Amino acid sequence: MNCLQLFFLLGTALAKADFISSVLQGFLFLPEDSLDDTCPQGDFKCHSHAVCIREAWRCDGENDCYDGSDELDCPPSFCKKSEFQCEDPPSCIPARWACDGDHDCVDSSDEANAACAWFRRRSKPCEGGSFRCSNSRCIPLRFMCDGENDCKDNSDESTCPVCRPGKFLCRSGSCIPDKYRCDGVDDCKDNSDEDGCEPDATTAPRPRGTTITTSTSPPSTTATSRTTSTASTTTTAETSPKTTTCSSDQTMCRDGSKCIPNSWLCDKAADCADGSDEGNCAAECRQDQFRCNQSGVCLPSAWRCDSQTDCTDGSDEAGCGQECLPKEWRCENGRCIQEKWRCDGDKDCPDGSDEQDCETPTCSETQFQCGDGRCLPSKWRCDGDNDCEDGSDETGCGSSSQSQPCAPFEFNCGDGECIHETWVCDGDGDCSNIADETDCAAEPPTSKEKDCSEGYFRCEPDGCISEERICDGQVDCEDASDEEDCGVNECLDNNGGCEHLCQNLRVGYTCRCKDGFRLQDNTTCVDLDECAIPGYCSQLCKNGFGVYSCSCLSGYDLQSGGKCLASGQEPYLIVSNRREIVKFNVRSLSKTAILTQDLRSVIAVDVDVARGRLFWTDVGTQRIKSASLPPADAKEAPADDVQTVFSTDVLVPDGIAVDWVYGHVYWTDTGLDRISVGTMDGTWRKTLVDTGLREPRGIVLDPEQGLMYWTDWGSDPKIERAWMDGQQREVIVGDNITWPNGLAIDFVSRRLFWLDGKKGTVESSNLLGGDRMVIIQHPASHLFGLEVFEDTVYFSDWEMFSLYGASKFNGSDKHVLSDDFFMPMDVAVVHPLKQIKVTNYCLDQSGRSYCTHLCLPVPPKEGHKNYTCACSDGYLKEEGESCTTLEQELDIEMKTPSVLLEKMTSAAVPTTRTVPITSKADTPTPPPTTPASSMETIATTTVHSNGEVDSNKLEESQFNTTDEDINIIQKHGVLSDSTAGESCGGPGRFLCAAGNCLEGPAVCDGATDCADWGDEGPLVCNEDEFLLIPSSTEVRAVSIKTGGHNVVVPPEEGRNIITVDSDVQTGTIYWSDQFRGIYSHKVGSEEPPRGIFTGKNSTFDGLAVDWIHQNLYWTETMGEAICVMNLQNGRWRTLIKEDVKRPFAIALDPIDGWVYFADWAYPASIERVGMDGWERRAIITEQIIWPSGLAIDFHSRKLFWSDAKIDSIWSSDMDGKNRRIIVGSRRLSRPLALDILQDTLFWMDWDVDSVKRVDKNTGKQKSLLLVQTLDNPLHMLVHAGWKQPKGQNRCGENNGGCSDLCLPTPKPFNSRRDFNCACGEGFILADDGVTCHSQ
Repeated sequence: MNCLQLFFLLGTALAKADFISSVLQGFLFLPEDSLDDTCPQGDFKCHSHAVCIREAWRCDGENDCYDGSDELDCPPSFCKKSEFQCEDPPSCIPARWACDGDHDCVDSSDEANAACAWFRRRSKPCEGGSFRCSNSRCIPLRFMCDGENDCKDNSDESTCPVCRPGKFLCRSGSCIPDKYRCDGVDDCKDNSDEDGCEPDATTAPRPRGTTITTSTSPPSTTATSRTTSTASTTTTAETSPKTTTCSSDQTMCRDGSKCIPNSWLCDKAADCADGSDEGNCAAECRQDQFRCNQSGVCLPSAWRCDSQTDCTDGSDEAGCGQECLPKEWRCENGRCIQEKWRCDGDKDCPDGSDEQDCETPTCSETQFQCGDGRCLPSKWRCDGDNDCEDGSDETGCGSSSQSQPCAPFEFNCGDGECIHETWVCDGDGDCSNIADETDCAAEPPTSKEKDCSEGYFRCEPDGCISEERICDGQVDCEDASDEEDCGVNECLDNNGGCEHLCQNLRVGYTCRCKDGFRLQDNTTCVDLDECAIPGYCSQLCKNGFGVYSCSCLSGYDLQSGGKCLASGQEPYLIVSNRREIVKFNVRSLSKTAILTQDLRSVIAVDVDVARGRLFWTDVGTQRIKSASLPPADAKEAPADDVQTVFSTDVLVPDGIAVDWVYGHVYWTDTGLDRISVGTMDGTWRKTLVDTGLREPRGIVLDPEQGLMYWTDWGSDPKIERAWMDGQQREVIVGDNITWPNGLAIDFVSRRLFWLDGKKGTVESSNLLGGDRMVIIQHPASHLFGLEVFEDTVYFSDWEMFSLYGASKFNGSDKHVLSDDFFMPMDVAVVHPLKQIKVTNYCLDQSGRSYCTHLCLPVPPKEGHKNYTCACSDGYLKEEGESCTTLEQELDIEMKTPSVLLEKMTSAAVPTTRTVPITSKADTPTPPPTTPASSMETIATTTVHSNGEVDSNKLEESQFNTTDEDINIIQKHGVLSDSTAGESCGGPGRFLCAAGNCLEGPAVCDGATDCADWGDEGPLVCNEDEFLLIPSSTEVRAVSIKTGGHNVVVPPEEGRNIITVDSDVQTGTIYWSDQFRGIYSHKVGSEEPPRGIFTGKNSTFDGLAVDWIHQNLYWTETMGEAICVMNLQNGRWRTLIKEDVKRPFAIALDPIDGWVYFADWAYPASIERVGMDGWERRAIITEQIIWPSGLAIDFHSRKLFWSDAKIDSIWSSDMDGKNRRIIVGSRRLSRPLALDILQDTLFWMDWDVDSVKRVDKNTGKQKSLLLVQTLDNPLHMLVHAGWKQPKGQNRCGENNGGCSDLCLPTPKPFNSRRDFNCACGEGFILADDGVTCHSQ
């Protein structure tokens, strides 16, 4: 049997191309004389034919052997064909998640080499208009060569000859934004973006950036400085050796574990587990490298003679006047570059000499040549953008004949937009104006019948050419039909047989129809049913022969184009913006913050328009609240009458929905995995669904039909619906759904809309989940909130800080409404027509409810009640519709820890100790009872929602008072003691804040005896080093030893403290109050806090004091600026504002004169700038998304930062080099702030409200510091003299002679002057350089 015979055997299953592809992908055909031989080790032999397949293809659900023998005797698999099975623990995920760069399996088996091989094997060919990545993924063609790694293996960017406008082409072929050119950072990873940059007279030579390989997967918990790439592996049986192939720019480790970039060889850092990348380094470096004399380190040859000392001994800059190395070319200024860079179109020599005396390149037929000789794609000619440096691509574009906006294989949408020609008439509106779906046949034409796109001519038997090439004297079609019948007008003969209109073409003709009709069979016109096309009419549509008419529902006004707009007040959106709630006008696009106080992490919002109430969930405070809506016509009116609706049994409330008819609030809780309902005033509440939920999020209601809908993005993602009393639950969308987030109902079209955060889609269906369609395909980072009103669907992307709008019918006219939100989450529409008026069946004729607790609607059914009476949790339903309390004994467990209960007798009741407790389910099992006179250790364990376990040990002393002496209450999860006493009445005793007294030995003994832990606070115990932790209204000093704390800034109503810093030497604490300003207070002072910067409407998210020069620096997220103030005279100024988008954390190095700040804007970065505002540069730009905290360790000269998105903590040198991860995502839950004390790294988690600490060098975890009774801590700071080393005050005692501000210059740029004088806002510097006068 030969290969041809075997092909015919497989012919029914495989096309020829697929057959050849399969051979290349791993089939092995045995020769005829060895049909009885076995397959190579690690392969599987099919039963009926001499075919060997990879062992990895056994039992993979695919019939790879013609006889199906590879799928026989397989262990049972509980995953579907469309799913991938994780290994440990066994679980199922969508197949497309395998090998996508994200670790979706707990054991990361979905990203292992075997999983990637499995994914490539089952991947289908890409559809037309798509590009197949090297990892077998398909992306749209328009994503190629756009500077973004869409394939996640960079194969879409690796072969790009040129970059798009606004991008810079690296020597490696990748594209980066133009603004990264000559910024001092090696963004290209081959330094080509920094070569040839003219030095700035005002700046010193820029240090070269550190090469970091970007990874989209979460960082490992192992401390490492790099992320290695996954090798392309051919998987065999477990017993056989693996065959691994590295790319040309990679090297395999000796143990075969992974591939590493060649640039990591012999760089003094062990990247291979066996250290093989640093072995045998005494030999010569590669041809493209240079070896330092003293250290032996190999550096890129491009760094040789570049006027920057990279070798520690300076040998890379020694002898640069001599000849260059082999395969190098010498610039006129003496610098050596690679010979292949000569005449490549890029100026690699600083003087540009490598591009002089070069022959003019010849451009291809599909390219246009600029005046300077550079070749660009022809479609960039006359497209309105100056792509040539001399603008020659946009000259002479007056006539349309000179404009060629689309490539030959593309379709012109008519407005300058180009799409692939195969997307025309495919049922999807790919053009923004839907031009690709107009004048299409009623039924999809066959491949033989299908005409070419508009502007193209069909060649026989199969092909299309541009109309510009018809009758041009040159034959382009195989049958020469493009040059036949030129000049003949077929329309003159019987109108060409066309029923309506005949259009003559260069060759041939085409029939067209009048408005209101469509072409049916190339000549005949039939009526076009506009009413069957979504969006022709907003609401009501009536079709006639050749005509149609639109009308609107009551309350809407008909506009031109069949559009219906709501009459009356202008609709507006309520947008939750994490730390504020915003009113956004959809007509004027104006934005106003209506709530800012006491908000920590607002997620979901909804409204009751008729009652004028706003409801929201806050996962930071674990509360559901409400407030009055401001008047619709009020521009600046805030929401007021804030009320807490529910504050208990609320953990992570991710979704909320208001029943505006029956007066209830429904919400989802991702932490408790339940759906609940309650009255708007918080009186009654009931759990409706608490089984089968994984991650419930979005929720919407249809009170008229008595139905609720919700999304669940857990391991089995789906959309469900049930009656509004929790009965009759059913899944309505369960296929092809990944991360369903936002959910909305359009009551006009009776359709359900939802967002898929992983797929980046907005989809819709009918209310049963049928007639499903994708409305928008959005290349998003994290779609979250969704709402629909009139003809528009509104949705938020909180990683892009943006709010979008688009057509609800087909996603056209997608546009950015605003891109300057802090973190837009949920969206709600405010307009009376959004919440339709329906009958409330729960009320009798007098307006009283039929039910005593909750009256919940159900779907109407003739002969049945349209509601269900339900009792609140903890109540039983009696006969009729009334509820009664459960008869039970006193629940002592909720009032007193069980360990104390066992000790309680008439003569022994605890008096001074407090025991932390958690919820009822988390209450610790009581230990055995011991004699009352003994000392006992109580161990308590708290299991958090993220799975982390905190343990704390408290000592319980003997009891010597009666139960009349003490009243035990529960507050903030801690049992607090209180008595009526106001003084202790004797020396040597300590008065707790709650009023009870302690004996002197009980103070500072390591055990917290006061309810507020004040007896162990650092101020009481004279500790010099402690933590400063602000809550929303106060600041406390927390003992690092015991967790005890004292108030250092007394609480004040209306405060919203965001961040804090301190001057240890003066004992002054500084803090920012959101929207109010910056304040200060001295520890121990009885004077009220002093406002040092107030009256400016902005947000002050970062604060840092210069303890040496007595200046204060801060970041303004809303103002998009970094500012500085002289603390002695109060003069302040904006330090930097240009290209500052979302500055957040800030840290100072007054020793060397640097300011470090984190910017959350996409793409995020950490930058440093001189304390005088000069010498700015980005030092961290990769593997960073939400830099939430910054800290400097002056003793190791390291910079530390936290990332709240990828849940990690990192460190680097002060210039951003030698980056390494300290703590990975498995031990973090949104780190909010961090700081350093000696060898300990402290940080606070947003979601856990605890302080954790590890060794700053190794990341090894130290004991957890429990901080009890603090209310929603938002920040954390180490207050210690060790942290603020002494340094020279360059400004001296008289402020350096400066009248306003004296700002230090950064090292090493201070050789001529140690400081610069600067003026406050509204003043300018005089000629003497020290005094200021008004502008």
